[in-house]
Amino acid sequence: MTVQLALGRLAQTAQLSTAEQSALLEVCSGPKRYEPRRELLREGARPAAAFLILSGVAGRFVGNPSGRAQCVAYLLGGDLCGKRAFLSLPMDHSVRTLSAVDAAAIPRDAVDRLSGSFPNIAKAFQRLSAIEAAVSRQWLLNVGHRSSLAALSHLFCELFSRLQTAGETAQNTCRLPFTQADLADALAITPVHLNRTLMKMSRMGLAVLRNGRLSILDMDGLRATAKFDPLYLGAPGTQTGQLALAPTPGADDAIAISVRRPETPGHPHMR
Repeated sequence: MTVQLALGRLAQTAQLSTAEQSALLEVCSGPKRYEPRRELLREGARPAAAFLILSGVAGRFVGNPSGRAQCVAYLLGGDLCGKRAFLSLPMDHSVRTLSAVDAAAIPRDAVDRLSGSFPNIAKAFQRLSAIEAAVSRQWLLNVGHRSSLAALSHLFCELFSRLQTAGETAQNTCRLPFTQADLADALAITPVHLNRTLMKMSRMGLAVLRNGRLSILDMDGLRATAKFDPLYLGAPGTQTGQLALAPTPGADDAIAISVRRPETPGHPHMR
């Protein structure tokens, strides 16, 4: 995805005009490739720029005293991270790449200069922050009150919907270039528990994740399991009930293989 295409996708969500997109395009630095497991933004730092993700997947992580960080959001092509730079605030989380990522920097001082001529840019960033907060609330439900099957179903629906908006889906499939351990971390369950949940999802004919590609076999069933409503994602024109798939020939031949182990009863994260 080029910088221009990424800004176009950002504009869909943030409701930026063509002139505002062009102004941001002029101040974006050239795209740079970041290898997997690299830190784009460090918790506690005061960044001089935000990053526009062009391709790949990054994650927002919040540390805890034990030294382990929790993934609290995925960042896809067209997403903007590090908006705290525009407010001269220190980062309250870190941003790390989960796959190879291409990103362009948007310097804070350049946005300051643009705000006088394009006041709607600041409002657009506020809209993005509101949508991110809505996504965070859904992730909180995933690790709190949803079963592992419902939480994983909801996460798959969310990722597919976001990638569909970006034009990065093919019928009922999309690429998810991160590991099962990454997914388990996002849902606060163990990788073994995630494997069991993926197997159950496959047996139910809902979805299959194999070799970094998600194939959704029954969108209506997956959405019903998750009780998914894409309205919180905030894309213009999004309405309750919108998200459709075309069947993929041979999709029911895909399988998920895992090691099955007994669940640990009573563990708060083993749902």
